[in-house]
Formats: sequence, structure tokens, C-alpha cells
Amino acid sequence: MNLSVLFKYYEKNKLKICEEWNARYIGEILLNIDDHHISDAEEWIKKAIEADERNGLRCFLADDYVFYSELYKRKADKSKAKEILD
Repeated sequence: MNLSVLFKYYEKNKLKICEEWNARYIGEILLNIDDHHISDAEEWIKKAIEADERNGLRCFLADDYVFYSELYKRKADKSKAKEILD
């Protein structure tokens, strides 16, 4: 998979609603590639959360936080995963 193509697509995006989706999906892809990309995936999910907050898209924040929680489960930090969902 050519990740640079995905990153360029994110940079070229002009639609606010797609900013969050693109960031979250890139994060999901990175997380599912292997465990070496966990920190990169975390950066992308944070971008998704920031985009939703900045653009007032609260309806998508729940999905972002669920994914963020899954990331911490993958890191074997269940207490942080639970904290994110509280």
C-alpha cells in the first residue's frame, strides 16, 4: 500500500466533513497494517478529533473516541481505553 498517496489525498481535501473521515480512516489503516504504526495511527485519530471539534461535527466525535479507545486496547492499556470512553 502506498501511504504517501493517502497523505496527499488528505492534504488536497477541501471539504470540512471529509477532513475528519480521511484522518480517521488513515489512522485505521495504519493501526491495521502492523503494531509499528500505532504512534502514527494515534496522531491521525487526534487529527480527526481536532477536525470534528473545530468544524462543529460533534456527531462524529463518538466514532473518533471509540476508535481512540480501540487504539489503547491494542497498546494493552485498558485503563486508558476505558478512560477515553467515560
